[in-house]
Amino acid sequence: MERAGAGLWADIVPDLAKEQFWHLRNGITAFSVLSDQDAVPWEVLCPIARGESPGFLAEQFPVLRRIAGRRPIRQISLGHPLYVVPPGSAARGGEAGPEGDALRCRVGAGAGDVDDMDRLLDLIDGGDFGLLHFACHDTFRPDPAGSSVALSGGRLLPAFLHPAPLHAPLAGPRPLAFLHSTRSAAILPRRPTLTGLSAQFIAPAP
Repeated sequence: MERAGAGLWADIVPDLAKEQFWHLRNGITAFSVLSDQDAVPWEVLCPIARGESPGFLAEQFPVLRRIAGRRPIRQISLGHPLYVVPPGSAARGGEAGPEGDALRCRVGAGAGDVDDMDRLLDLIDGGDFGLLHFACHDTFRPDPAGSSVALSGGRLLPAFLHPAPLHAPLAGPRPLAFLHSTRSAAILPRRPTLTGLSAQFIAPAP
């Protein structure tokens, strides 16, 4: 993974940005990425230079992502959480299990767990939650559907979340949607736009 991260650093970061990074590194407290079409795994990039190899970016300081043209949100809500745990998911007792248990201890059970696609979409339309937490496996296919999560009742596709930014219940409280999945965003071949479940939640309303 470190070798892959070093290769990404060498291939995609402009030389001028690399020079500035090493010049300013000792004073950096956070690394922010500002982009409108960002599918780069910045957290796993490994900056390297002659005699310098400090490890992954995310091990050195917080790595933040911002969307170009959007003002940052000053407050987020963690109240009344809703947990998406697909049936048979590894999240049940798997790697994401302790994460869900820790969240329940800190912020409460809230609206509880949901594993049915229709019920989840109804809850999203209603906006009756402050935190929407996905702990699941994400399947990606190089077709117009892109990524999806298997729930009872069918695959949750990004297209099903198109109305989400339009609903007043989501626009008001601005809930935090956290996707702990194997793949939540990607760029489809021959379609130079960012797609995926995460992109739908941050899409601007027309």
